[in-house]
Amino acid sequence: MQIITGHIPLAAHLFKIRKVESPLCPACHEHNETVDHFIMHCPVHNTPRTELLQGLTQAQHNITHLLSTKELRARLLNYVAATGRIRAVFGNIPVLDEKAREDKIADTERSEDDDDDDDESEERRAP
Repeated sequence: MQIITGHIPLAAHLFKIRKVESPLCPACHEHNETVDHFIMHCPVHNTPRTELLQGLTQAQHNITHLLSTKELRARLLNYVAATGRIRAVFGNIPVLDEKAREDKIADTERSEDDDDDDDESEERRAP
């Protein structure tokens, strides 16, 4: 949610709340470090961004789309971790390789399905 609202510890937001002296991106020093700049445009982060956007069409290269599915949100978190930019605030975010990411998503979905099955069983047992 903070990514959508822009209330994330990047220079542009921190400058607005008077926590830093400049809104400029500390990585490239070329543009204000907004969420859009950090995720989609900062040239310093081109390598992790390539992995983030791999397999997506140009029309899907936007933050709204990157937040639209669990798999893409996991990719986005891996991107943030790979840049190291927000480590001071959130600590180390574990970076998952593609197989580990798929396994984690599958486990989460199975767990949600099991929870649904448990709810249905309890409803059948209720008087």
